[in-house]
Amino acid sequence: MLPIKTKYYIRKLLTTCLCCLFIYYGKAQNGSNYISATANTTNFNLSTANSLETEQTLSNAFTLDITSMNGPYSAYIRVFSTNSSSATPIPASMLAVQLNNYRCTRCSFTTAKIPLSQTDQQLIQGTKKSSGDSYYYDLILAPIGYNYAPGTYTFTILFTMTQP
Repeated sequence: MLPIKTKYYIRKLLTTCLCCLFIYYGKAQNGSNYISATANTTNFNLSTANSLETEQTLSNAFTLDITSMNGPYSAYIRVFSTNSSSATPIPASMLAVQLNNYRCTRCSFTTAKIPLSQTDQQLIQGTKKSSGDSYYYDLILAPIGYNYAPGTYTFTILFTMTQP
């Protein structure tokens, strides 16, 4: 049988290890590779005829912060899921993103509007190690028109980072 003091240290070590595992999986990143997406304003209010008939843009709707200390990286976006309070869901292709501003020194990206879908669309390609790149994206909604029932439509957008 182990002395009381030894049991205490083993229990403390196990508790610390379990806490570290929960924190690691909760973040889905580590100290060398990191992607963080912050949603600033992502709600469209389509309550007038004009808002249904024209393209709507939310400026700086998303901020992506990326660190890649292990070398080059690519970042992608896709619609992960959709939900609708009506029987007619709005397709993911009605949404798009466009780079508004950035802070990076060794990266390439498109400034064109990127329509969203349920497959990955490449946003960024970092060519070297990065100690903290930031990208600011506008969220764009195409004219909805009158083909969709009134209701609440929710899109879950997923950002991912990969390394070659």
